[in-house]
Amino acid sequence: MDGSIIPAPLKAIMAERECSQVVLAEDLGISQAFVSQLVGGKRDYGINKMNRCLASVGWEVRIEPKAKEKVPVERRRFIAGAASVTFVAGPKTFPFQNPDYVHGLAVRLTDSTEQLGGTSLVPTVLRYMGNLRRITSSRDERLLEAAAELSRVSAHALYDARQRNSAEEAGRLALVFSRRSADPAEIAQAYESLCLMTTALDANRAAHYAQLGLQVPDVPEEQRARLNARLGTALARNAHTSRIAARSVCAVIDKACSVSGLPSESTALILGSAGISNASLHRYEEADAALAASVRTFGERPLYVALWRARQIMTTLSAGDVAKAAHQMSALSGVVPLVASGRLDTKVQQILTVAERWKRVPEMKDATLQLRSVAPPTPARSV
Repeated sequence: MDGSIIPAPLKAIMAERECSQVVLAEDLGISQAFVSQLVGGKRDYGINKMNRCLASVGWEVRIEPKAKEKVPVERRRFIAGAASVTFVAGPKTFPFQNPDYVHGLAVRLTDSTEQLGGTSLVPTVLRYMGNLRRITSSRDERLLEAAAELSRVSAHALYDARQRNSAEEAGRLALVFSRRSADPAEIAQAYESLCLMTTALDANRAAHYAQLGLQVPDVPEEQRARLNARLGTALARNAHTSRIAARSVCAVIDKACSVSGLPSESTALILGSAGISNASLHRYEEADAALAASVRTFGERPLYVALWRARQIMTTLSAGDVAKAAHQMSALSGVVPLVASGRLDTKVQQILTVAERWKRVPEMKDATLQLRSVAPPTPARSV
């Protein structure tokens, strides 16, 4: 396609969306440098590729004959000589009205968070949330389900970046969309997300969210198991002070663990939750085994491997097993540089603080130095 006709429509799209070349490139799925070349008329682009790109922002390429041809012409000549190529706004010029587009963003954001951590994604996620608020009144069931999914994974990215208020706001928006879509699985997942994001600050409220999710009619077995796992983690924060509470924790964790045939992510989550709950009850051997299994199951997802490994290290340090903790800290050191995660940064600092107790033990000294070398600097205290 002739590069000279591309700049004007791209500039019009940026003006309509009030976005920069960086944002447009992200939404089109191409590099900012390439967008810059297209806008400057320095590059051409295949018509099929351009059509696919523009469809993601609600525009399309239209080929219209200049005049009636008396004889058929081959496609290449038709496009180049016998037709005019124009860019027109599609039926939905606001891409967040397209369920497939919104779902695609959710999938891409999930992958990015798992591989990179949430910290670097905050500006993008906040922009997503602003656009999602514009479609809360939609009656399109598929769009509502996709919006619930994107809101939920946005909440997880924000939570990982330690943007807790924004994360909980995104979680509540996911609940709004999921309720409007009347999808039991999405409603349950929204409650699970809210449980996760409130456990550390208010375990009782977190447990309440999990219980609300379990009360949703027709909740799929996988979501029920995940909710029980989250409920066990929330209840365990205070369970060490009461035998009755401890039994309740064990009961809900057993329910979660009794479900077989789940996807690997849910299996890993349940194992990790069982590990956290057992650690809260001072059952360190059971906790270590469960957390180790969780780390193995998460496999190729650096963020989750690092977060659950950090949990495992804190459990091992609490048990006083210095040699094992040192080995685990060395393993964590290899993963920390791969992700930018506020949550992981906090856990690493906690590990280093607790490990200080054994700083004279040679193996712990070496492991501490190794972990500190890849840890982010501790923020300076104001005087």
